[in-house]
Amino acid sequence: MQDRELTPNVVTYGALIAGWLKEGLPEKAFKAYFEMREKGLNPNVIIASSIIRGLYKLGRIDDANMLLQKIVDVNLCPELKHIYSFSNSKTVLSDAQKIADSIDRSVTKCVVPNNVVFNIAVAGLCKLGKIDDSRDVINYFSLKGFTPDEFTYCTLVHGMSLVVKVNEAFNLHDEMLIKDLVPNIAVYNALINGLCKAGNIERASRLFNKLHSKGLAPNVITYNTLIDGYYKIAKTSEAVQLLKRMTEEENVPS
Repeated sequence: MQDRELTPNVVTYGALIAGWLKEGLPEKAFKAYFEMREKGLNPNVIIASSIIRGLYKLGRIDDANMLLQKIVDVNLCPELKHIYSFSNSKTVLSDAQKIADSIDRSVTKCVVPNNVVFNIAVAGLCKLGKIDDSRDVINYFSLKGFTPDEFTYCTLVHGMSLVVKVNEAFNLHDEMLIKDLVPNIAVYNALINGLCKAGNIERASRLFNKLHSKGLAPNVITYNTLIDGYYKIAKTSEAVQLLKRMTEEENVPS
């Protein structure tokens, strides 16, 4: 390609990224993504959506959220900037209908897939602790054909756990199973975090020990969350034992 003075473009990188992700090689996909950015090329909607899904499958919910915001930053859809700033506004809103109306007006002008737009709004609301508003927005758009996906549920579970609504978080987990959506390690990390925040370290420990039976391996976040939970209730010996177990485990996912 270089001999013929051809330069890879966004389409080229998009094909590479999609191919690496399909082959289950996300690190190579991310390498191609960063190489593309270094060359001054901005990802299009297809590339961004592919990487978001790849990050979700790896349980890297925070990175996925960050990339969702980056979609706004690179102006793939100017209307998204309004949606994201609106959902992250510190202004007290009388009801979720105002949010829904704002999104509804913008979606018709936007080339970004609707699910991405809705997930941006949900992530912004959850980050502010406006969980009830986020659920109302989801219910509103469900009537218009929006189907909450794994990312939507994972974001909601994180939001519930952050405000220590543990029972609601587990209800969302059960709702995922009913809808044949498979919770990944990010969901269980959020549940464990919520239990630790609620002071229910024993239940958090039991859930941690069930991960392997669910076909999941605890990652660094899982271990750190539980270790921190033990330290906060002065169970130092349990924390040290878990830290030792983590260091002895081979290939603990990051």
